[in-house]
Amino acid sequence: MSSTIARRSRGFPCPRWLHHHDPLASSSRRPSRPISHAPSARSTTNKGLFSWSSLDVYGRQRNRRSTSTRSFPIPTAWPTTSGYAVTNHHVVAGKPSIVLINSEGEEIAARVVSSDELNDIALLSVEDPARLPAALPLACSSARLGSSVFTIGFPRVDVMGTTPKLSLGIISGVNGLYDDPASYQISVSVQPGNSGGPLLNMQGEVVGIITSMLGTMESADGKTRPIANINYALKADRIEKLLLDVPRQAGEAGLTVVKSGRDSLEALAGRIQNSVMIVRAGTSLSPQRH
Repeated sequence: MSSTIARRSRGFPCPRWLHHHDPLASSSRRPSRPISHAPSARSTTNKGLFSWSSLDVYGRQRNRRSTSTRSFPIPTAWPTTSGYAVTNHHVVAGKPSIVLINSEGEEIAARVVSSDELNDIALLSVEDPARLPAALPLACSSARLGSSVFTIGFPRVDVMGTTPKLSLGIISGVNGLYDDPASYQISVSVQPGNSGGPLLNMQGEVVGIITSMLGTMESADGKTRPIANINYALKADRIEKLLLDVPRQAGEAGLTVVKSGRDSLEALAGRIQNSVMIVRAGTSLSPQRH
């Protein structure tokens, strides 16, 4: 059977320490590399078609200035082999406090160390990286059109609860909205709360991060409605570039890494589900009811 994974071009390196944990590698700062900012996939068109990076848990477009706690998404984060956790920029931007909650319910205080607003990625640092769950390795190859992919995260915790949920789909486009080369279009079903979750191939390697959903805005009532099975994920090489631009965590040698390798979806889910974390950013976990 032919592989569903395409190799990157020879000009793009594949650092072993980001893809397979290497405790013997130097923890000194790597040379800075410029981040290629892809066009944003959140602009409105004159046809009422747009992509948004965050909705509240009832499906309405989020008002970033609102301070109401009536409804809000509980997003997702996951640890990398460099000792940082990754989530979306829009999840943590401007938040006075950030807490990661692991599968045991343990709360781990975090802070933003690097953030790329245009590509919607943020790196989170914790005091002791060894407290993070097993890290997810980045794929060293890009996903091909039609490749099977999945995500595990925390959609709609107000109704679905706080146990991790899995959604399966395919790479339906190797470029994102408006042919954005930094993103994939995916058929994986996502909901508010999947923001920041890992997009994984069938070897358990991260090929991207969930960023946005496509929807339409009705001219009559101004309401936004998602379009089923058209969603977007930022490609893993953008995450890699941001990780290469920050110092590696001093305590990363104590990290464990999820084993990669082709397996059944059930087996992959069993290996990965404890690595995804809830992000509580500047608010309580349970929404207030009014």
